[in-house]
Amino acid sequence: MMRNFNILIFHALLVVFSIVGFNSATENEEMTCKESERRALLKFKQSLQDEFGMLSTWKDDPNADCCKWKGVQCNNQTGYVEKL
Repeated sequence: MMRNFNILIFHALLVVFSIVGFNSATENEEMTCKESERRALLKFKQSLQDEFGMLSTWKDDPNADCCKWKGVQCNNQTGYVEKL
């Protein structure tokens, strides 16, 4: 009887730790910005006069993550721009 209880506890803990480990692994993954969002931001930038260089991090580089640009806030799960 005690052996069955120990096995049950072991399996319950295994499930709990698996769920916690999976959630923490997915929380650490950040989505990078969508290409369409990056292009739209660059087009928007062209319509502005940036006399003080506030948008200097907004580079036309396909490898650039627009979510890391100054003044841009993205949703970490979707990669879409949420706020400027």
